[in-house]
Amino acid sequence: MWGIKSKEKFLANWQVKRAMGKKKYVLIYGFFGFGILLAILFSAIELITSATIATNYLFARIIVLPTCGIILLSSRWESQEKKFAKEMYLKTQR
Repeated sequence: MWGIKSKEKFLANWQVKRAMGKKKYVLIYGFFGFGILLAILFSAIELITSATIATNYLFARIIVLPTCGIILLSSRWESQEKKFAKEMYLKTQR
């Protein structure tokens, strides 16, 4: 399924990300990278298409999207940690 180079690349990339810790990872990639960026994008689309931004939707976006980002990236952290542990174990068995 995976080539050796892609496994090594995953291990190297995940080591860098896991070094920042779960809280910082979720904050950067989930809260800001997913939630806030999507809130800005959706607000910009609304502004372009309707020439106004509904404040009730803006507040909902600012709360809901970052919360979803936190939940999604927390889950992703856990799955990547399991994958990392498995690949490190397999690497030591070679």
